[in-house]
Amino acid sequence: MQPHGRHNMSQQNVSTTAPESKESSGEKPVSAQLVPAGLRLTFFEGFFGHLAPKVPLLLTHWMRSHCQDYAGGYWEYFYTSNGTCFAVPGFEGKKRFQILSRGLSVEMSAEAAGVSGMLTMLKCLALQTWSENGNDPLIGKLNHLESALGEYALTLEESSFICMAAD
Repeated sequence: MQPHGRHNMSQQNVSTTAPESKESSGEKPVSAQLVPAGLRLTFFEGFFGHLAPKVPLLLTHWMRSHCQDYAGGYWEYFYTSNGTCFAVPGFEGKKRFQILSRGLSVEMSAEAAGVSGMLTMLKCLALQTWSENGNDPLIGKLNHLESALGEYALTLEESSFICMAAD
């Protein structure tokens, strides 16, 4: 633990490269980098524009709704080499998630939970934005962010759980 209860995510098991199949095909692997502390305050604005203030609230709501053991805490922010982002809640090990609408009860790591929550949130924000203004250019951006994060999710060991949780 770092001071103030922060986790040093660079020392946790956060996957940063894609499977070897991508590397052997000549494609660059998708990687994730921790957002430096000095950039956290405005980080989501670059991805979500006017919706940025909703992002941490929606992620926390998703965690509390699906993980009975979640007690809040510090989240680390990451950006990926393919142009998207995600946030990882500050817990170690795995926690049980129950997503009743999908009949899913599974243990996930913090990274898998964060990616699942972000994928779900991206879908919800795109649908909400479309229902308010079907011509909003942010819809296309949200769809791109979701697609790129889905690509990153496929590089993780828990990809099947992530896909089931966020579908």
